[in-house]
Amino acid sequence: LLVTEAGGAHATLSGAPFRIAGGNDLPFTAARDTATVQRILAALRTGG
Repeated sequence: LLVTEAGGAHATLSGAPFRIAGGNDLPFTAARDTATVQRILAALRTGG
């Protein structure tokens, strides 16, 4: 909620939004914008 309220973006490794209630694919990331989240997730998927 804090990331969203600040204008940021977040997602789990599968690309789904992080849910505070649980049941998330891990890892997850939060960043300043969706493009940055996508770059981080791509790096996590490829190990780079």
